[in-house]
Amino acid sequence: MMTPQSPPPTLAMRLAVHSCFDKPWVISEAGLTILLRIAELSIPASAHADYDDATEINSGSTYKVKNGIAIVPVNGPLLRRDSYISRYLGVSTYESLRRMIGHALTNPQVKGILLDIDSPGGESSGCADLCDFIYAGRAMKPIYACSNDSCYSAAYWIASAAKRLYVTRDGGCGSIGCYMLHLDQSGFDAKAGLKFTYIRSGKHKVDGNAHEPITPNAQNTLQTEVDRVRDLFVAHVARNRAVDAKDVYATEAGVRFSSACLPLLADEIGSYDDCLRGLIIDCGGDPDDAMGSDLTDDYLGDLTSTTSSAASPLWVKDEMERSVIARMLASIPAGYILAAPKVTYPEQAKVCLPVVRRSAMNVGADGDSRKISMLVCPYNSLSVDLGGFKEIYSPGCFSDGGLDQDPRVVWNHDPTLILGRQSASNAKFYETPVGVKCDVELPDISYADDLLTLIRQRIIRESSAAFWILKFRWETRNGERIRVVEKALLREASPVSFAAYKSATVTAQEPQ
Repeated sequence: MMTPQSPPPTLAMRLAVHSCFDKPWVISEAGLTILLRIAELSIPASAHADYDDATEINSGSTYKVKNGIAIVPVNGPLLRRDSYISRYLGVSTYESLRRMIGHALTNPQVKGILLDIDSPGGESSGCADLCDFIYAGRAMKPIYACSNDSCYSAAYWIASAAKRLYVTRDGGCGSIGCYMLHLDQSGFDAKAGLKFTYIRSGKHKVDGNAHEPITPNAQNTLQTEVDRVRDLFVAHVARNRAVDAKDVYATEAGVRFSSACLPLLADEIGSYDDCLRGLIIDCGGDPDDAMGSDLTDDYLGDLTSTTSSAASPLWVKDEMERSVIARMLASIPAGYILAAPKVTYPEQAKVCLPVVRRSAMNVGADGDSRKISMLVCPYNSLSVDLGGFKEIYSPGCFSDGGLDQDPRVVWNHDPTLILGRQSASNAKFYETPVGVKCDVELPDISYADDLLTLIRQRIIRESSAAFWILKFRWETRNGERIRVVEKALLREASPVSFAAYKSATVTAQEPQ
């Protein structure tokens, strides 16, 4: 900490140091001490201006892809937001981690995600949200984590959300607790000849300030908040790891090492390479394939950004599909939760998984007719490879209210190019023996006219559906992994350009 002999602090130093006090931390005590010391010594006064002028936030703006696995580094103390402080301290932030993981989840080059963790933990604020994001994301792609070699407090909070957690032979996990650090610098003030007097309005307005000894009431308030954060931490770990919360509380925020982490806190002892190898196999890849991709490039700034260069080796080729999934993740139907792997859900459970699938469309726009017909989801039709698996829609999977949520018709999944909706009566969604069909009477607007011209010239011939999977099962057929969709909720249908279901072009029918 700063002493009376310390050099005059810069504004950046003051902000960095004092932001550490009177807020919940899920970080090892040594980790916070190091963070404070670095903040005192290394943030120059020009940091803010340099940050504003920077074109990149920090080196955390990239991740590698190896054999189809995105390697996301989680290193050092963890802060909530990207800032000039996080940049100059070289620490990870929940904001940047969410961007990288979000991009990897919708990146067609990526089959799985590995969180490479060496961190003492960090801020509690924002950690629970990132944990939920990872927990939801593992339903889209396998997510593994590796304690390589420190995975404590907030870092473990994040890691527990992974599908599988490895710990190295020298690594550790745990510290499932929370604390606050209160600074009482009244003695320092006295030595410096300073006396602070607060003119307050409101009994608790300056509770816990640094220039007066902490009052019992203020201490109780802070203790209540610390306990609340710990309870949230424990609840997440119990859910993520499918363990009893009582066993998590029983760790008393202690750290365990290597084999002592199993089975409560981790799944397997192994090196980083062991973890990577296991994830590649889980994703259906060959860990011994020397031709596996080994790429590094900027990730996109957020899930709906389109700023990445088309020449990038990590370029998301289907920007449209990526943005649709992002919108669906941001607007989960009320009362629904995202599906998690290896969890058996009861029949009545509302379990959502966002999906965008291309099928085929056939147009019945003869003469002056403005009606088009789309086969949105063909039944019993095997899709092309969707990234280590194929998919089949069971007949009737939309029967139980799956078409009752007022689905829309848009062009290229662009919500600003809406063509119809069921409640407006110009779009009709219905089930047939071959699948869900949609008939649309196109409105008399310019972009609908343009679309109709492309359809009549057979330039646009396919459609795509965006929907939530509510129930599915896995099967193996002829050595192929098949996801069988048993229950789904349709969100939108859209004329697009490519087909994922080859047989749909045969079964599509002209509207009557």
